[in-house]
Amino acid sequence: MQNTVTKGQKFEVLETSGNFYRIEYLQNRFGWIDKYYVEKEGKEEPKVIDPHHPEEIKGNTATELKKICQDYSAMGVGVAVIKDGKVSYTYSYGYANKAQHKKINSDTKFRPASLSKIISTLSTMTLVDAGRIDLDRNVEDYFGYRFRNPLFPEVEITPRMLLNHSSSLADEYIIYTGSNAGTRLKDLVVDLKSYNNQKPGQEFSYSNSGFGIVGSLDEVVTNMHYIYFTDSVLFDRLGLDAAFGGQSLNDKNNVAECYKVGKIARSRGVLVKDRQIRAPGDTYILAQGSLLISPKDYAKLVTIFINDGMYGNIRVLSEEAVKEVEKEYLKDDKFRYCLGFKKSTQYVPGHDMYYHGGNAHRV
Repeated sequence: MQNTVTKGQKFEVLETSGNFYRIEYLQNRFGWIDKYYVEKEGKEEPKVIDPHHPEEIKGNTATELKKICQDYSAMGVGVAVIKDGKVSYTYSYGYANKAQHKKINSDTKFRPASLSKIISTLSTMTLVDAGRIDLDRNVEDYFGYRFRNPLFPEVEITPRMLLNHSSSLADEYIIYTGSNAGTRLKDLVVDLKSYNNQKPGQEFSYSNSGFGIVGSLDEVVTNMHYIYFTDSVLFDRLGLDAAFGGQSLNDKNNVAECYKVGKIARSRGVLVKDRQIRAPGDTYILAQGSLLISPKDYAKLVTIFINDGMYGNIRVLSEEAVKEVEKEYLKDDKFRYCLGFKKSTQYVPGHDMYYHGGNAHRV
């Protein structure tokens, strides 16, 4: 959508659903677009008042953070601190690109890998708010083809199961095998190799493939590619330079390399390349871990959950949607799982911490 819709362009609104309009954006091409991009009676959504004005950490705290980075031989580190519901402080250390002597700053974008899942949950819940997705509806109703674990053919799989890792989809088979071969999703979700031997909805089993399919679900509901849908509902709307595809970044030259001990795991050139645009519903390798974003902007999005769905003067999620995300659905010996978030008291004893980890060195 970003490449075909420009500000000031006017469309006939064919249908309204929550925060979205259905429009014809090219001849015989229809899709759902956030109201932010569409004029209604000469008025647009108010310009977002950004409540976040972080300062760079200095003094003794900066000295201690630098020592931690050095103790762990970190190539580069970006930190954002949330205080009282706002991003209040940032800290930058080391190199985004050591060979070029390019240092990290507060706007340097990283690939946070599986931390992308929290932002994918955020964007998907906007569709739940808009009435476009029912968390407990059979996903077959959205995709239009069979989507069941062959070992449990009588059990439906729902969006809620995709978001809380109980869908029974195997961790990586679809996104790392099927996507590399260019296989269509409809052929992968009937393949026995795509599933674990567990009944959907009954057991937690971490699944990158399941969360990749969350992006596909958003696509079939909006008829927009996942990159442009997330631009519309989050990044462009809130004035953040972040994206699930390099073609949508404003500043492609401030992206950190991914380093392993002793070598670069993946170059910036690969990270910011234009993502292949497939037909809506067949992009299943973005939502699970392909976000490019600065720690500062990532923290800004996290505050939407902290502030009951609000970003400054703009409501992004309803309070009900935030509560739905934060519910505890499943647990095992290590942690409890909500929608997109893990939940644990092991880091701050006596207090629940909502969190996620990420590791981008593999791909």
